[in-house]
Amino acid sequence: MTIPVEFNEPLGMLQKSSEMFEYEDLLRQANREKDPVLRIVLVAAFNIAQYTSTENRIAKPFNPLLGETFEFDSPKFRFISEQVSHHPPISACHAKEINGEYEFWMNTDMKSHFWGAYLEVVPIGLTHIKLRDYPDEVYSIKRPNTYVHNMILGTCYLEHAGTMQVTRTRSSGVKMDDIDNLIINFRKVGWV
Repeated sequence: MTIPVEFNEPLGMLQKSSEMFEYEDLLRQANREKDPVLRIVLVAAFNIAQYTSTENRIAKPFNPLLGETFEFDSPKFRFISEQVSHHPPISACHAKEINGEYEFWMNTDMKSHFWGAYLEVVPIGLTHIKLRDYPDEVYSIKRPNTYVHNMILGTCYLEHAGTMQVTRTRSSGVKMDDIDNLIINFRKVGWV
């Protein structure tokens, strides 16, 4: 079965993964923040902000070919992503601030389930962030699930629900203290 090209956005998945860096200034702020609570909140805010670009964007980006890369050089950071697996489709991404204030890496491994009326996408891959001024800290982020509703009938829309968990560990993998876990609940909207 061939899917019409009109169902796709005019960009690829590797390019779309770079869109979250519209808010990369939050990571620079986190690097300069002395308060560990505010630091983890800024890292979480950066990860939450990536979902602002999904509103009213239900078209699917084009799937990259195995080994395909996308590079984005800006005056503030350098971003590169590569399609590292074809089945399951997995992309790996890396970004670094020009002055080295932060380093970011993630993979997009996910599982999907079609439940008849909607598609559920469960992210398995994690996002990791390291801040230059806190070299012993590594932030790992587990993203919430994404649901594509009304795929067959009605107006199609995206919904992000579940929990996003931001965990701060030492580079050695040991938890640092009690403020090292931040959980953000994304609630389902219900009928739209």
